[in-house]
Amino acid sequence: MVVKDYTIPNKKDYVLDEDQNEIVEKLLENDCFFNCSQTGIGKTLATLTAALHKKKEIPEAQFVIIVPNSATKAFVDTLDNILDEPYSLLTANRFDDRKSVTFHIFNYSTLSTNITNINKNDIRTLNKYISFLYELRKSNENLYLILDEAHALQSPKTNQYKVIYAIRSWFKGIWALTATPILNDLDGLYYMTNLVIPGYFKSIWSFKGKYQVMQERKQWVRQKNGKAKQKSFLEVIGYKNLDLLKEAFNKISVIRAKIYDIELIYKSTKLDEGSIEFYRKASKGLFSGTQEEKQEEKEKSKKKEKRHWGARLHDLQRVVSNSHKDFKWIKDKDHLTEKEILLLYTILEVIKKNEAMLIYFSYLETVERVKTLLNKVREPLGLGSIYEITGNISQVERREVESAIRPKDIVLITSAGTESINLQKANNIIFYEIPFSLREFVQACGRITRTNSKYEKFYVYILEAEGTIDTYKKNRVSKNALPLQVVIGGSGTLPTELLELSNRDIQDMKDEYLWLK
Repeated sequence: MVVKDYTIPNKKDYVLDEDQNEIVEKLLENDCFFNCSQTGIGKTLATLTAALHKKKEIPEAQFVIIVPNSATKAFVDTLDNILDEPYSLLTANRFDDRKSVTFHIFNYSTLSTNITNINKNDIRTLNKYISFLYELRKSNENLYLILDEAHALQSPKTNQYKVIYAIRSWFKGIWALTATPILNDLDGLYYMTNLVIPGYFKSIWSFKGKYQVMQERKQWVRQKNGKAKQKSFLEVIGYKNLDLLKEAFNKISVIRAKIYDIELIYKSTKLDEGSIEFYRKASKGLFSGTQEEKQEEKEKSKKKEKRHWGARLHDLQRVVSNSHKDFKWIKDKDHLTEKEILLLYTILEVIKKNEAMLIYFSYLETVERVKTLLNKVREPLGLGSIYEITGNISQVERREVESAIRPKDIVLITSAGTESINLQKANNIIFYEIPFSLREFVQACGRITRTNSKYEKFYVYILEAEGTIDTYKKNRVSKNALPLQVVIGGSGTLPTELLELSNRDIQDMKDEYLWLK
């Protein structure tokens, strides 16, 4: 079957490829639908092209686009620099309330402001953004909604979800965009789908019963009066009928992906005895909190100390990364740990190929430590420019980095730099700190696997300090290397592979590597 060419004349003379034309066709055939094309396939251009064709069918049609702050740029650039279409922009920095244009761009954050104060009898009291939407809807029954990064709407407890739930009935159709329809569990998929197509999977309990394996679990819970009470709850211990789930979701989504040649490269080293000693201290919680909090902790029972395991996880990683704020005992700040030396050797390996690279971090302290280190050795090692994309970097600066990257350049990124940014001028990513979330791992890799990349092969380096929190997180990646490569490298269907993790294996790895004895 030959797919129609839906290309609209544009300023860049872009021509839609077969995948993009199929996306446009599917959206035009379905008023409520998911565009789950993978990273770099061109979701934004294809979706906006579909919107303009919809407007040809229905001249009065208008489109409300709701995006995370980081994704505003992609839509603005496409409308400004490619399609040459006017729009209104309603963000924290700009309130352009033109009602006559076809496209209206909002941020999730601005819409969700003061959601808890909503007057149920008059939604206009929420804020000026909702008021503008309300008036727009009153004057136009052919209003459509485009939800970018729709995976941000997987928890009904969030303000973003509550806002979209409150206004969804105002729209004739909803197109939801996400490259990661499944995050860490299936409940999120259900709630996201229920926003776009209410009742598609029936009730949440019907959905759980069909696709999740549940087991009753009992747990003692301390009440306000200080007494303990045993409560029962159902825990997800596995999944079933995933082929049926894929089939059901495929009916309401289009998933297209370019096939990427991706190589996962594991590199490891051992920590010196001094670092291992500090790691043991972090495992016991000796680095967490203020001195007063530490003293208070000593007076508490071991059972209560477990409440601070989350903080200890942060400490463990920063000990391994040599970036912990309490490392006052390190007199020689120029001393390099074994893992830092491993990072430098990995960087040199990429430099020899005359290629650029991203380096991923979980913590800003580590970014600062490594940035200082790299600036000291930049000239001797022949490194290019060193850039940074974190939550502290503005959208303007991010755009500059996108266009400025050259061979041998290095871009230091955190999770704030893993969505809605194109860094395809690099084809290497080094995970100096591996994220806990496999979704975050996929998102980070998606910065280099873009359809307009000139590279045919992509390299993902995973660095590990053996026998530490690095090993735990590395093992999660390596145990799921095949499904991860399928998802990153070009999955054409719902990526349920990411769900098929062994809970027992995860617990065993935690016991062995997180809490070093």
